[in-house]
Amino acid sequence: MGWSCWRIAKLSGNRLNPALLIMPGIIFYGIYNFDFFQVAFILLSLQFSLQKRETLSAVATALGVLTKVVNVVLLPVFLLEIKDNRRRIRYLAVTVAVIAAVHLPLAFLNYNNWFSVFISERNGGLEDAWYVWIFQNPATWDYAKLFGASLGGLLLLRFYTLKVSVVQKCFLALAAYMLSTFVYTPQVNVILIPFVAILAIDHPSYYLWDVFNVAIILTWFTWPYPTAAGSVPQFFALLRAIALVWMVAMVIRSEMRLRDLLPKEISSGPRRLLGLNRPRS
Repeated sequence: MGWSCWRIAKLSGNRLNPALLIMPGIIFYGIYNFDFFQVAFILLSLQFSLQKRETLSAVATALGVLTKVVNVVLLPVFLLEIKDNRRRIRYLAVTVAVIAAVHLPLAFLNYNNWFSVFISERNGGLEDAWYVWIFQNPATWDYAKLFGASLGGLLLLRFYTLKVSVVQKCFLALAAYMLSTFVYTPQVNVILIPFVAILAIDHPSYYLWDVFNVAIILTWFTWPYPTAAGSVPQFFALLRAIALVWMVAMVIRSEMRLRDLLPKEISSGPRRLLGLNRPRS
């Protein structure tokens, strides 16, 4: 994962800040689940995309989706980076083929067990989603999920069309998922931290986002219903979402301002604004 971060930073003209890879979020949540494996596949898919090794990028994208479905939000990012329609179709075909090679045998061998995984995910309740403060009654959580899906769709459509680098677009797509999903467990932040390191986002919003995220688990077992609005863990989850919105706005504003200040031929090169994309020596 660290090697891929270094390669992506080099390929994209960013200056990696490795200190941001050992933030408390990584230390606290790195052992929780399959997040490190998913992050590795996400970074490899981005690295291979930057290297124009599209088949390998598609395979890594598929492996990321097979690890955790959230990775699917990055597929349009990589497809939009490909200018040739034939190559774009091939990328999509390879991704779907790898996913199908795993899922179809499982569905054939035990369809009910395979399908129950998706049903159980869909039927789950709100967990650490900021809008639990709006939909406090569990009876309204079906509407909450519809709200989250609509918000996520709008954010993704907007972020996909922004004229920013592919690294920043991946960061924004993942942030859109985190701001809209109805299950935003703290360990999910592990996915985004490497992008912060690659972009060298040295900004207060990042540190607050990480601290509030760690505070969720530190206070989780002090409340009988930690997923309910009004509990201290959900208070920190709300503050985490606010900090993430601040960080997203900072990244977008910095890129837009940079494109206005620099000539077109160098606007995609090294960036130095608000601690974002520090230039190489």
